[in-house]
Amino acid sequence: KAIGKMQDISNTSGRTVLFVSHNMAAVKNLCTRCVVLKNGSTQFDGKTEEAISFYLSNTNFELVKDLEAISDRSGTGEAIFSRFYIEDRFGNKLEYTLNGDSVFFCFEILINKIDSYDCYLDLGFSIYNEQDELLSVIYSSYQQKIINTDKKDSIIVKCQIDSLPLNSGDYIIKGRLLNNNVESDWPKVPIGSLNVIKGDFYGTGNLGFDGSSKFLLKGSWHTK
Repeated sequence: KAIGKMQDISNTSGRTVLFVSHNMAAVKNLCTRCVVLKNGSTQFDGKTEEAISFYLSNTNFELVKDLEAISDRSGTGEAIFSRFYIEDRFGNKLEYTLNGDSVFFCFEILINKIDSYDCYLDLGFSIYNEQDELLSVIYSSYQQKIINTDKKDSIIVKCQIDSLPLNSGDYIIKGRLLNNNVESDWPKVPIGSLNVIKGDFYGTGNLGFDGSSKFLLKGSWHTK
């Protein structure tokens, strides 16, 4: 209601509203321009979407870790996970992401076998909640995508998820690689995490029920 009132004032009364908040969903829904401050100094001044991306990118946060050092894993080792991170559509590595936004799950793959034939990888990853309960799993082969490594010694594979449908919370990412339908790498520990905060998932300013459900749904509503 407060956001709606501020929108009415700015749209109908010709007034400028200065809105100060850490609530990215409210900022995205209300503001046409943003200034990001840190210790009293301007860090960014520009378009709202780019400002939110800048704010969510924490340069002091270690966004990637050395997955090659994981000892508890199975597979042939011909191709293994070496890094995992989350990006937005601007290419910024994120510590946090908003639900409803497009995000990229990024996997750096180290190729240990480069010979007369290429590796043909089927990359799978799964999302778990903090209680280690499986929420979803996807393999590239589900969408008829097999990744040709072109005899490179490393590649980066990105999976774009549009309108991220996860509710706010912390999630665990696990991964598995198949090469020519044979298991190449399966770390038995998480390869990364996903931290989701409230966004304008519905595009209406209504952030929905703040309950314990993990998935958010959009529907087409009809009457007869």
